[in-house]
Amino acid sequence: MALTFRTIVDRHAAVLAERGHGWLRPSHAYVLHALEEQPRSIKELSEFNQVSKQAMSQIIDQLQERALVSRSIDPTDRRARAIQITEQGRQTLVQAASAWVAVEEEVRTAVGERDLATTMRTMRRYLESEPHGAKDSTKLSRVW
Repeated sequence: MALTFRTIVDRHAAVLAERGHGWLRPSHAYVLHALEEQPRSIKELSEFNQVSKQAMSQIIDQLQERALVSRSIDPTDRRARAIQITEQGRQTLVQAASAWVAVEEEVRTAVGERDLATTMRTMRRYLESEPHGAKDSTKLSRVW
């Protein structure tokens, strides 16, 4: 399963590169998705993504260089900065999702609709199982 997942993720990266987004990484997507609903602080983002504040600052710097996020003074704490997704950041998520759909279609073509549906249903059932599954979906972060 790990090899298959890695192959699919690598193919997604290749499709993104073909579309001019070869720099986009899952870590960027985690942050952009976390900002879709509301601005957040570096501290909130680092806790949400389970990385250090320093690592999160580097990710934010990369996203800001590409105009995918912006920083402003946090109205609740003037010492802190609120990070928010830009319209360009939202469009980048749309493009990344589109690339993922293209990869899913490649998989569907290779293995067939029926086998893919069975695999997806089986994986969903595992995720919903106890005690090994991820029944609490709040602990899962969308990537693409």
